[in-house]
Amino acid sequence: MNINNEKMAHLAVKLMKQKKVKARMTPSKSWTTLRRKRDQKR
Repeated sequence: MNINNEKMAHLAVKLMKQKKVKARMTPSKSWTTLRRKRDQKR
């Protein structure tokens, strides 16, 4: 049981990290696009 729980915990941590990375990447890209658009308008 302990081994299975540890494996599940590791998988959960990996999934959480992946979700966090995706969450970080999407807003950063949107911000860069907004900045570029603003620069073009100027």
